[in-house]
Amino acid sequence: MSAVALQVRHNVLLARAGREAERELPIVHHGALLKEGSIGAGTHVCSVLDQKLNKPGVQRAEGRLRGVTALGLLIAAAFIPAWTIAGLLDGFGVGRVMFRNTRRKLGGFPCREPRFIPLAPVADAKVRWLADWLAETAPDKVLAIIRTREEAEELVEALRQLSGVDTACFHEGLTLLQRDRNAAHFAEPEGARVLVCSEIGSEGRNFQFARHLVLMDLPDDVDLLEQRIGRLDRIGRPGAIRIHVPYAVGGAEECRLRWLDEGLDAFRASPPGAAEIQREMAAALGEVIDDPPRIDGLIADTLACRERVAGRLARGQDRLLERTSHDPAKAARLIERIRAWDDDRSFEDFVLRLFEFAGLQIEDLGDRRYFLHPGHVKSDAIPSLPDEGLTVTLDRRRALEREQEAFLTWDHPLVRGALDWLLGSEAGNASFAVREGATKQLFLEAWLVVECVAPPALHVERFLPPTPLRVMVDHHGAEVSNPPSSRLRADHPAALLRNETVRTRLIPLMLGSIQRIAADRAVPLTAVASDAMKAAMEGEIARLRDLAEINQHVGSEEVEALEAAGNELSRAIRNARVRLDAVRLIWQTPG
Repeated sequence: MSAVALQVRHNVLLARAGREAERELPIVHHGALLKEGSIGAGTHVCSVLDQKLNKPGVQRAEGRLRGVTALGLLIAAAFIPAWTIAGLLDGFGVGRVMFRNTRRKLGGFPCREPRFIPLAPVADAKVRWLADWLAETAPDKVLAIIRTREEAEELVEALRQLSGVDTACFHEGLTLLQRDRNAAHFAEPEGARVLVCSEIGSEGRNFQFARHLVLMDLPDDVDLLEQRIGRLDRIGRPGAIRIHVPYAVGGAEECRLRWLDEGLDAFRASPPGAAEIQREMAAALGEVIDDPPRIDGLIADTLACRERVAGRLARGQDRLLERTSHDPAKAARLIERIRAWDDDRSFEDFVLRLFEFAGLQIEDLGDRRYFLHPGHVKSDAIPSLPDEGLTVTLDRRRALEREQEAFLTWDHPLVRGALDWLLGSEAGNASFAVREGATKQLFLEAWLVVECVAPPALHVERFLPPTPLRVMVDHHGAEVSNPPSSRLRADHPAALLRNETVRTRLIPLMLGSIQRIAADRAVPLTAVASDAMKAAMEGEIARLRDLAEINQHVGSEEVEALEAAGNELSRAIRNARVRLDAVRLIWQTPG
């Protein structure tokens, strides 16, 4: 194989090793949850304090913490160092088995600006209003949602006739490919200005690049209304969402609109407990729809119900869970790492070279976008690439806005498939090169991989990921630490391999020397991995034992399972093997 293919293989090994080493795969254990107020002091609290205090200090802390409640811990949080708070939350909170984040806690959502348009109760009033409004407004993207496929098709046809605005359709009667194409046409700056969706557009697809949402009717379920708004209401979306609701005055639709707006505030916010409120008020709402003058009383009753539900939810809120579910500092560090990965153009260059080597046809669409077609692929081992091709992007924001474009990362199935194909095949695993030097010499350069064979559930790569080693020896079997820097050129080894001494004595000698050197280098790697594994597992076992003293639901079976996993990990790391992955034979001749 060519030297280029070999270099690609080497880059794959290095990239995969680095990626596996950076994975954060915490051990997750299961146990029952502590109720607020059922908290007493225990060894775990003291073990946390012991990190900073001497023994008398630990004893004093134990006495003071005995019988402390969750509320007391929260009050004390302002006066206790952060390292202690982390330990207390670990011991007394439920964060080790549950995570929960709220919209308010996360933040980053856009504001909503509803606009209600009263219309005469005639058949085509909404369609004519929409056509006129589109003719008057700036050319912003508009998502219009209506209940059924038939109504969506009729609305598209009417808009084309009345306004001439470029309009696309999205409903369950279209094939997946047709829906993708229409959504892509809507997403492009010069594409369709309006996308009309049936109720299928209320779930799954996101169109946060659009500024306006038009609700041509109101769903019966308040959660479905939230789903509709959620197509535009996404974290990090710039600008406000403008929600337009045309309605017929004086009837059932106006009653429902007022109830949703004045009673639930469902257009401006995501009301907590909305589904529960709707269930409680469903019968009264049905009666008011038949008798619209009673709407003011219904709104008053709904506000009272909303206050009761909100109070109940607030009382049931687990503050410890909330505190452990969102760590802003940790999130900020993770975001910075993601941004660094996104800005790394070396990955883009590498993956394109990999795809090209695999035989894919690549069309550059600009702005870090490419169209990939199977072309003359060298293997069918990349099943994630459709026969009709795939548009991919390396721009995260664009991928979020255009779901029909695949976002390429190290973990995308297409990238992983190409990597697996290359590493699992003979492509790039051997090459021959010639270079000029002072004397005739033969060198053998090899890449070997230190790897563990273990069940996936152990996640042994946390401690010892597949690690590539590069070894180079001369024809005496001596390691070459600083090989000559003269330029290599590809050649064919047939003439050299006809020499029986080279073929039967020198190359086996060099390979044996390489394997011994690599085995020696692997020893410190496995030792470091073993020490890291033991420290992590012993710390986790000690933590669980401490938790068991203050939480009766942390049973011995969790500790036993962790100890068994530690034993398996120890055996796997101890039995790590050094596998020869690729070689390059270099023949040096006098210039």
